[in-house]
Amino acid sequence: MRGRPHPDHLCGKRCNDDTTGGPLRHRHMISMAPGRCGRGPLSRKVEDYLEAIFRVAREKGYARTSDVAKELSVSPSSVVEMFQKLGHMGLVTYRRYEGVTLTPEGRSIAEVIVYRHETLKGFLSLIGVPERIAEEDACFMEHELHSETIERVRELVECLERSPAFKTEFEAFIKTREFERDRSGRR
Repeated sequence: MRGRPHPDHLCGKRCNDDTTGGPLRHRHMISMAPGRCGRGPLSRKVEDYLEAIFRVAREKGYARTSDVAKELSVSPSSVVEMFQKLGHMGLVTYRRYEGVTLTPEGRSIAEVIVYRHETLKGFLSLIGVPERIAEEDACFMEHELHSETIERVRELVECLERSPAFKTEFEAFIKTREFERDRSGRR
């Protein structure tokens, strides 16, 4: 990923309907205001596929149906169906039997999703959340938090990573709390 994605690449508003999803949704045409762009919010499922395609392609240089199916723990037929849908949305170029590549717009969206995920997972890891749980929680939270919240979390992580004393102090605090809970029989 090339550093922080430009915040103007994606809509930071809850376009059209506040109940349809989080703030990471879609790009606006330069001349269009949030909520008037014509493309509704991207679903979590679409975002998850874009993220998986990006990750697989980053590792292997390309993304085949079987690779994405394995990454998302879904059937290959479900992946083909989504590849076709993403192709119609202009987010990927899909060639049957060859796999998929992200279009510039699809890549831009995927980079933001990955940035959000890595920011949140980094924060959760920093505060001692086990790897598996941090991964699962980051996958959930990346779709729900506002872009401003993500930026504040990123800044907090960067600040705390520069402070070796924080990690030592926080780890001691957690051990003390765990000891107290164990002693009192609470969990």
